[in-house]
Amino acid sequence: MKSREMQRFTLLTFVFALLAYISTEENDLIRDTQYGKIRGELVRSAADPTVEFYSFKGVPYARPPTGQYRFKAPYSAKSWSGVRNTTESAEKCVQIADNFNGKGVVGSEDCLYLEIFEPKTARERENQHGPLPVMVWIHGGTFIFGTARSTGSDYLMQKPVVVVTLQYRVNVFGFLSTEDSYAQGNHGLKDQLHALKWVQANIKHFGGDPNKVTIFGESAGGASVLHHLISKKSRGYFHRAISQSGSALNRWSFQFNPREMAFKLGKHFGIETTSSKQLVEKLREIDYKELQIAAFNKSVVGFYTPYYAQPFAPSLEKKSDAAFLSESMFESLEKGEYTKVPYMSGYNTEEGSFAYDYIVNRRANISMYEEHPELLVPNSMNISDDSPCIQEVIHKVKKFYFKDTNVTDPYNWIKFMSQDLFVRGIIKTMDLIYQSLPMYVYLFSYTGGQPTSYFGGVGHYQEIQYLWYPKGPNDIPIESEEDKLTSRRLITLWTNFAITGNPTPKRDELLQNIVWPQFDSTKPYLVFDDNLSIAHNPNKEDTEFWNELYQKCGNPPYIIY
Repeated sequence: MKSREMQRFTLLTFVFALLAYISTEENDLIRDTQYGKIRGELVRSAADPTVEFYSFKGVPYARPPTGQYRFKAPYSAKSWSGVRNTTESAEKCVQIADNFNGKGVVGSEDCLYLEIFEPKTARERENQHGPLPVMVWIHGGTFIFGTARSTGSDYLMQKPVVVVTLQYRVNVFGFLSTEDSYAQGNHGLKDQLHALKWVQANIKHFGGDPNKVTIFGESAGGASVLHHLISKKSRGYFHRAISQSGSALNRWSFQFNPREMAFKLGKHFGIETTSSKQLVEKLREIDYKELQIAAFNKSVVGFYTPYYAQPFAPSLEKKSDAAFLSESMFESLEKGEYTKVPYMSGYNTEEGSFAYDYIVNRRANISMYEEHPELLVPNSMNISDDSPCIQEVIHKVKKFYFKDTNVTDPYNWIKFMSQDLFVRGIIKTMDLIYQSLPMYVYLFSYTGGQPTSYFGGVGHYQEIQYLWYPKGPNDIPIESEEDKLTSRRLITLWTNFAITGNPTPKRDELLQNIVWPQFDSTKPYLVFDDNLSIAHNPNKEDTEFWNELYQKCGNPPYIIY
C-alpha cells in the first residue's frame, strides 16, 4: 500500500512539474506591451541549430496611418484585450514592386510594426541575467522601398543582444510635404522615432536595456541614423549609432522642393488648388495604389534620375514644436548641434554599383551624361545655372574621374558615382564630427563568395549578407568558411560596439588582436578584408579633389554635400 501511494505521489509530482514547465515555457512566449499582451514563439536559428531565440513579429507600435491619418505624424496604437498573436511578419509599407523597378504596387498602408528578437541560448551561454543591450535596425531602400521582413536576426542571435527591426512609411506616404501644418513631411522619420519611443517604454519586457540602445542602418537606414543624431526630437532615445553606406548629407536623401512636388501630384488627379488644406484632404481620398504609381510617373512629378533624387524624400520642415528636421543637416553638423554618442560609420569599395544597376535594368540611360554633362555637377554645390563654374566643374570632374575620355565608360562612371552618391557625403560627415564624439570608421573591401559588384570591388549592400541571415526568395545564405569567418568578425565588432561603445574593447584572436582606434586627426580606419588591418586617411585623393572644388565653386550655406 505504501508502495502504491509512493508511486502515485511520484506520478503526481512529475505531472505537476511537467505542467509547471509547460506553463513556464508558455509564459516565456507571452509578453506585456503598453498596448496589450502579445505571444511570440521560440525559434531555432537557421544559421546554427544549437542557438534558440524568442521571436515576436508584427508587433504594432503605431496606429495604421490610413484615411485621416495619411500624411500625418504617427499616432499611438490602439490597445487590445486578450493576447495578440505575433508570429507572422506584417505587410511591407506601400512601394513599387521589385524595388521600384517594376510597375505594380505591393505592400499596405497598415505597416507600422516591429519585429523583436530576444536571445535565449546566447544569454545562457554568456550567463547574462540582467537586461541586455538593444540593437534597433532601420532598413535601407533610398526612402522608397524596403522592409523589416527581408533580414533575419539568426547571426546576431549568437550574441547576448536584443534585436529590433522596424518598418516606416516610404516615398509619397512617408515624405509628401506641403511645408506647413497640413502635411509637415518626414513622416517616415517620425515613424522611426515613434518606434524608438516604443522601445524605451517596452523593451524591458523582452530582456532589453532601455538605457543601452544602438540604432543602426544601411543606405537610407544609415542616413536615417544620422538624421536621428541631428534631430533634437530623438535625443535620449538611443545611446550609440552605426551608419553603413549612408549619410544624411548624401544627395539622394534630401528633397529641395517638396511643396512643388506635392502640388504636381495633386494636379495629376485634377486637384486644382493653391490650398494645402484642400490638396491634402483630396489626396487622402485617392486609392493608395494609384497614388503610389503617380508618385513615380515622370510625366506627373517631372524628370528625375532614380539614384540621384526621389520626388518624395526627407526635407526641411517649417519650425514648430512638431518638426523633426528644420535645420540644414550640414550646418547642424558644422555647428556641433547633434547628439554626442559613440558613432561608427563606413562604406564599401564599389558603392556606385548601386547606380549602375539602373543602367543595366534600363531604368536610366548612361548616354544622358554625354548629352547632359551638367549631371556631373553636384546639386549640393548650389551653383546657379548661368554661372561659369558649371563648365569648370564639368571640366575638372571629366579630367579627374574620366581622364578626359568618354563619361559613359562603366568603370570610371561607377567610380564617380561611388563618390557622388555615397563616399563624399560620408567622409564629410566624419570630418565634421570626429572631434566631438568617439567615432570609428571602416572600409569594407572583402569581396567574398557572392560578389555583387561589376569591377571586383564590394557593391552597395553587399556587407549585409554577413550581418543578417537572408530571407528574400532569391537570397542564398553564405556557405564558404571564409564567408562564415567574415560574418563572425562583423557580428563580433558590431555587437561589441552595442555592448560597450567600442568595437574592440579587448584583444581577440577572432579579430586578429586588432585594436580599432578612434578616428582622430591622423584619420585611422579599419580595413575589413580577408584580414583586418588599420590604415590612415581614407579616400584621400578624392576628398582633396572635392574639397578644393567646393571651396572654389561651391556656394554655402550647404544642406547636403
